[in-house]
Amino acid sequence: MRTFRKMLCLVLSLILILGIAGTAMVAFAAEEEEKQPAEITTSFVNPNGRVLSVAKYGNKRLYPANSIEGINNCIEMGVDAVTVSVQETKDKQLVLLSGTDLSKLCVSKADGKTAVAGKVSNCTLEDIQNNYCLKADNGGEEGVATTYGVASLANAISAAKDKILIIVNNGWKYADQINEVAKSLDACDTVILRGAKDTDKISKYVTKYGTSACRVIATFDVDNDKGNAKDYIGKALDAGAYIVELKAEGGMASIFNASPLEKFKDKGRAMISTTKSNLCGDREDRQASWEELIDLGYSMIETDYPRELASYLKQIETYRTELTSLIATAQGIETSIYTKDSVKVLEKSLEEAIAVSSEGCKSLNDLDTARYHIQEALDDLEISDGNDRAHLSTWVWLLIIVGAIVVLALLGLFITKKINKKRTEKRRFERFKKTFKSEVPTENDETLTTNIAEDEESNRGLTEEELAAAAEPLEEAPQEEPAVEEASADTETEVGEEEPADSISVEEVSEETPVEPVEEPVADTPKIEIIELKFDEAQDTVEEPVVEEKTPQSLSEMLNLETQEEKTEE
Repeated sequence: MRTFRKMLCLVLSLILILGIAGTAMVAFAAEEEEKQPAEITTSFVNPNGRVLSVAKYGNKRLYPANSIEGINNCIEMGVDAVTVSVQETKDKQLVLLSGTDLSKLCVSKADGKTAVAGKVSNCTLEDIQNNYCLKADNGGEEGVATTYGVASLANAISAAKDKILIIVNNGWKYADQINEVAKSLDACDTVILRGAKDTDKISKYVTKYGTSACRVIATFDVDNDKGNAKDYIGKALDAGAYIVELKAEGGMASIFNASPLEKFKDKGRAMISTTKSNLCGDREDRQASWEELIDLGYSMIETDYPRELASYLKQIETYRTELTSLIATAQGIETSIYTKDSVKVLEKSLEEAIAVSSEGCKSLNDLDTARYHIQEALDDLEISDGNDRAHLSTWVWLLIIVGAIVVLALLGLFITKKINKKRTEKRRFERFKKTFKSEVPTENDETLTTNIAEDEESNRGLTEEELAAAAEPLEEAPQEEPAVEEASADTETEVGEEEPADSISVEEVSEETPVEPVEEPVADTPKIEIIELKFDEAQDTVEEPVVEEKTPQSLSEMLNLETQEEKTEE
């Protein structure tokens, strides 16, 4: 019996433990499921995160603008953000209404038909919520009555927290009040204030509230605001605005160029509204325009077609998931068994795919193109046969060939220049050789040799002193360029004076004195002056010598000049 009781207690204890564990697991799973939509907030705070869809006033085709029901419907569709407008009541509370005139927006709850006259500021929050219902769509005088009540801002934030972002269109006007409400609900990350323009005021707001403040959307209208979009974007982001909404009526405006939108990289998000054509460069509110704007760099798009936009963006993320899976597959392949060419194609497509998948602001076409290329590269991988060689591309081969041609051309020019130089030097040497061969002693030189021999024979009877005296004028003869006047004076002296009978004249000595061989001039050949003296017997005077200066060009020419000089002296 005791054993049975023990076993029963043990079984009951196990059941209790399993029940508690199961309950905890279910609760944990439910909590995780509730926290899952917070991915919207995470994506939003990443400036390079995925593209976010923004529904204007909720889903107006099914529910009234600014209604809790419209916000909940957007959450169900997977929309990332919804815009609302708020008005201040008599008791300083904020309600979700797009205007201050109750007659255009609400009907009486009592009969559901009677339009309510008056201003929002004349009623308290309790009066409005207890007595009025919203009109369909965005209201108006002909608006259809509904049974949906007017919500407060606090109601809307509570419904949206961690599920969808709330963008308050005129939030900058009520910035302080909205911040207080968001702080009380711990939902500052959920609320975004729209409508700020002055960057100095934005900076003061961020300084005042710090990191706990609701984020701000700065707005720049190209057609109405001063300055240029690029400068304003930089100033707004530096001031603390996280989003900059850009508007332009013309399709060629600067906000549709790449340069201004590059300012957002790693700093913030670019937002644009396609709800009216004059806000987005005359574009329509449909997929083609959304894709074009995403390609430009806009990561938040406001639309009147939230279901379609949300579906398109979900398709983008589906392609991104598939692309990420393909990237993982490609990275896990052992490429060593495949040919180098096919591996190179795969590596290139893999690099492009990683770049596309890592950037959130990419259109469906970009992701689809990257997915296609990497899949094709995977399918085209070829097994190597072991003899695979690295093949160079056509452009590389072309560059190699051009380079080789240039090198050969330069080498040819260099060799040609060397050969021409050698030929020129050889021709100069040949001319030099021929010149000096032509200057070898010929007939004149033989005559000179005969004269020298005769002089030696006639001089054998002279004494050494007489020979030395006769040689002195010859040693002094080759003086360089003697003045004509000095030669003339010496000549007159020689003519005027009578020589002793027993003396020997210079001419005689010179004829009999042996002529030593003349060495070939090396560098500077001296000029030899030939002086011709003409003696006039009648006047017994000597005429002015005629001097002819000649520069001998060679050995034979110099010898000829000396021979002429001797004849002149005779």
